[in-house]
Amino acid sequence: MKKQTACPSIMKNVFHWGVCLAMVCAVWCGLSTGLRASTASWFTQAPGSPITLGGSQRVVVTGDFNGDGIPDMATLDTANNTVSILLGKGDGTFSQASGSPINLSSQEPGAACLVAGYFTGNGILDLAVGDWNAGAVTILLGNGDGTFTIGQTITFPNGHIQGLVAGDFTGNGKIDLATADWGNSAVEILLGNGDGTFTK
Repeated sequence: MKKQTACPSIMKNVFHWGVCLAMVCAVWCGLSTGLRASTASWFTQAPGSPITLGGSQRVVVTGDFNGDGIPDMATLDTANNTVSILLGKGDGTFSQASGSPINLSSQEPGAACLVAGYFTGNGILDLAVGDWNAGAVTILLGNGDGTFTIGQTITFPNGHIQGLVAGDFTGNGKIDLATADWGNSAVEILLGNGDGTFTK
């Protein structure tokens, strides 16, 4: 008597899908390899890049800080508690703004996060900096020419600020802030007063 093999139809289907899976993997591997190869030619380094600032650059945000319609950059140096303002020239190159870098404080270095927003409603971009060690948020008010004036500092007892976002959370047209406070295991909301100051 002929020995019965295990369900030939099932084995056939398993083989069929195995072949299909192998083909899909082969196509995907080929595509991903091609994509990696092609993306290498999508970007070229701009003249003057990299821009050497020193310290420990942790965060970079973009915005038009001097009102010329060209994107600029603000970078956060967590080792020196400074913010550098790099003004765009429109050709991929940048130059440091007057008064840059901005020294945030003489406290132990710990600036950890940075966000840009219109905190005064005057159409000029401002900045807010979250400090891990100080447990504080410091406001930098834009002057419209790429320079900034240090404004209010809001502190959080036992706080360690490691994240910061800006948005109109109350719908009143004034920009508010939300912090990720590791020290207090909390998200804390700072309500904007529309004049560059905030209320806890």
